Amino acid sequence: MEYTGPNTDSGIVTNDKSPNSSENKMALTDDNTKVKFTNSNSFPVEASRNGDAKVEIENIQVAFAGMGKEELLKFANDPFWIRLRWLLFFLFWLLWLAMLVGAIVIIVLAPRCAPLPVLDWWQKNVIYHIYPRSFQDFNGDGVGDLKGIQSRVGHLDTLGTKSVMLGPIYQSPMKDFGYDIIDHTKIDDVFGNMTDFEQLIKELNDKDIKLIMDFIPNHTSNQSSWFDHSRKRIGNYTDYYVWRDGAEGGGPPNNWLSVFGGSAWKFDDVRLQYYLHQFYEDQPDLNLREPAVKEELQKILKFWLDKGVNGFRVDAIPHLYEDSEFRNEPPSNRPGDVNQTYDSLDHIYTTNQEETFDLLLEWRQFLDDYEANNGGGHRLLIVEAIQPLNITMKYYGNDTQKLSDFPLNFEFLKKLEKNSSGKSVEANIRRWLDAMPALSWPNWVLGTHDDRRITTRMDPELIDGLHMITMLLKGTPITYYGEEIGMLDIPVEDDEYKDPLKRDPSRSPMQWSNSTHAGFSTTQQATWLPLHANYDRLNVEQQLSEGQSHLKIYQALVKLRNQAAVTFGSLGFMNISEDVLGFSRIKKGSPGFAVLVNFGNNATKFSLNALSKITPEYNPVGAVDLAFKFPEDGTVEISSLSQSLTLPPKSRIKLNKVELNSKQAVVIKFVPNFT
Repeated sequence: MEYTGPNTDSGIVTNDKSPNSSENKMALTDDNTKVKFTNSNSFPVEASRNGDAKVEIENIQVAFAGMGKEELLKFANDPFWIRLRWLLFFLFWLLWLAMLVGAIVIIVLAPRCAPLPVLDWWQKNVIYHIYPRSFQDFNGDGVGDLKGIQSRVGHLDTLGTKSVMLGPIYQSPMKDFGYDIIDHTKIDDVFGNMTDFEQLIKELNDKDIKLIMDFIPNHTSNQSSWFDHSRKRIGNYTDYYVWRDGAEGGGPPNNWLSVFGGSAWKFDDVRLQYYLHQFYEDQPDLNLREPAVKEELQKILKFWLDKGVNGFRVDAIPHLYEDSEFRNEPPSNRPGDVNQTYDSLDHIYTTNQEETFDLLLEWRQFLDDYEANNGGGHRLLIVEAIQPLNITMKYYGNDTQKLSDFPLNFEFLKKLEKNSSGKSVEANIRRWLDAMPALSWPNWVLGTHDDRRITTRMDPELIDGLHMITMLLKGTPITYYGEEIGMLDIPVEDDEYKDPLKRDPSRSPMQWSNSTHAGFSTTQQATWLPLHANYDRLNVEQQLSEGQSHLKIYQALVKLRNQAAVTFGSLGFMNISEDVLGFSRIKKGSPGFAVLVNFGNNATKFSLNALSKITPEYNPVGAVDLAFKFPEDGTVEISSLSQSLTLPPKSRIKLNKVELNSKQAVVIKFVPNFT
């Protein structure tokens, strides 16, 4: 019978070979078991007709499925296996305990990184110095006031400056524009009243901005009731000031000179004695050896602390005490000094007397006690001490007895000049850092109400670079109002000065906008000092609207101070060239920053990769003192304002090909290669 196709009914597929062939006798199942198919009929035809088949299972190969229950029980009860299991169990836990003990030993004995220092508000914050007469006029009289300052708190918040140092606002005849005080606890009418002050404090608190007040303990106005009572010898007031009979044969008691020139003694027609005035004759010196005077001054401190003030800038502190024997001061013998000018004498008897430091310690302890009893954080104590560097450092105290938190760094300020080079500025920075007592905190001042503005003393194009330096060095930067936009001194004719010492140029009104009076005042008359003619181009409003400006660079630098390398990192200087100042801030585990400022008049090219290892020299507590090399490239974090923007912010830069134009500055972020 001829085969015609597969038999689909039986589920068995055959081919055209003989049904009795060997190929048809074996088949594979899915699990590879061999199945033999044979015909159940003796006749092949019959088998193919009815599809019957006989299946024979041959040599079924099954995969191993483990031991059965009986076999397992046999091993489970075997003494050898029981002992082995217990041995392995104990070994496991013994090893686990050994690892645990080892980990604990490593944690305990391994060398630890020094803990990061806890920085206080005055160390982290930028301090913004406001000259009250010139910041903002609210009532339209042409003079700045407290409500005006309150209206501009938003500007301070926008800048990121969280501390304000406010010039004197006390009742005064304004012979020295507030430094000649009638009453230390009253607000002068030109600035407002106590309610205005309290509202300002509230506004500042709402923005988490601290307030530092000027404290003038050396002298008062001669219009003070204290002085009036003293010249009349009324009660305890008799000895509130330094009185002295004239010299034999007439004339002042000795040769002491006023800081402003001429004799430091003024004869009083009422008391018929001379009184001491180390500054203007309208500013008689208080007698700090009189206990009642010290008590009065402490009451003044408490009065303002109770109002919510966070600290004080102590004015003219070297002059608080004088020699009790009133001895003549020796000549300084400095070349060029003219007789009767202040510098013609060596002031060993009128400045920096030991009692001055004792009194400063009393004030430090008083502020600390106030904090302990009332909370509210640290009360800052800054002092103004324009003295030789070694004397200035004494106002820090030492590592065992702190006095002020810091004396203002006029050393840095006074040595910044038109011809300053990168190397001279580096030396200027090092002088302060090297002279500081251990554990002291530096500060960096670019301008004050007594000095020409930094943009006038130096090239205005350097303002961004100078801010990079002061913001990114270790320490507290102090910004004089207007520096954030690069304000310049105003020109003043000789017959137009309001201040006898001709300090008007750096005190001009703040330039807010290009509107009338630069947005400073709505007065229909002239402002108390004229505005700079460039206010229509150089003002806050304009710079906020620009993509890049001095103001926006300033804001970016304030934010950059929060980076770990800047807050806690080490400081090292780079030896690049005479013109270029370069320093680094690094902290292991964080990006580093390089600050580069070209003080020269020409463009320059250099390679940071070619520098030898940079070894950090100034290390805050917790910083890792490791040498490092620069990587191949970095990122331009901030670049100074320039007409040709060769270093756009956030661009990549090859560190073997750094180019700086004249007066250009840049901050570069990089990953240091520690070796």
